Amino acid sequence: MTAALEVSGRVIDVTLRNLSSDGAQVEGGQLPVEGTKLSFCKGELALPATVIWTKGKQAGIHFDEKLDPATVLNHISAPRPRMAGDFRRPGLATPRLTERERALAKNWIAAGPSPTVGD
Repeated sequence: MTAALEVSGRVIDVTLRNLSSDGAQVEGGQLPVEGTKLSFCKGELALPATVIWTKGKQAGIHFDEKLDPATVLNHISAPRPRMAGDFRRPGLATPRLTERERALAKNWIAAGPSPTVGD
């Protein structure tokens, strides 16, 4: 989801990573430093806010006034449906035994194990 930060007339496009009634986590290039007062914009929503932390290309934004939970939900897209896994056991596909192989197997089963190695 996209959002924008307005700082001193300059607009910074950001990716919205998290949104709550207290603030937002955003990601983008050239983010303002901690303590910067700004306007957080998402759709028709525009809120006065402050940058409370930055780390690399991410920043935490604290809204000056708490958002109503219904407003938060209006600005969050519905989750994508998860794909159901198709987990099936692989089949035991083996070639059929020849008549000779069947006879060997039958004799081996009938004879039982050898009493000593090499017999």
